[in-house]
Amino acid sequence: MSEPKRYAIRGFSAALVEEDNGVFIRYEDYARLKAEIERLTAFTTRTIIPNEELQAENARLKAEVDSLAMSEGYHYTAIAVSMLKEQLHQKHIDYVEARKANEAKVEMITSLKAEVERLTKAGDAMADSINGDYNYSLPCIEAWNAAKEGKQ
Repeated sequence: MSEPKRYAIRGFSAALVEEDNGVFIRYEDYARLKAEIERLTAFTTRTIIPNEELQAENARLKAEVDSLAMSEGYHYTAIAVSMLKEQLHQKHIDYVEARKANEAKVEMITSLKAEVERLTKAGDAMADSINGDYNYSLPCIEAWNAAKEGKQ
């Protein structure tokens, strides 16, 4: 995800100019990051539950292998036990891969949340800078405050 363009107000005409360390950002950048956080949060929520199911399935298969291997009433061949162990091993690999993927997504969500927080603070600083000490109700400030509340 690319870094949003930053802006600063310069000159007597209060012109908005692009600047690397500017405190202002476009609302579109803020909205894009916020939408990405929501998408990744929903995806992570959908994938964590299946991981718990894989872990339960791993435990069930391991218990089944152990009970079949130790059972005196049944004489399973080495092939059947080997197949069950292979299934258990594959389920474990699937679980580990899914867990790593979830950890990466959680890390990305955390990073995006921090980015949205930083951009929100920058937007607030921009609104305060525009408004100054006068406490006017300018349309751009009203739009910013509405956008922060999810209204547009």
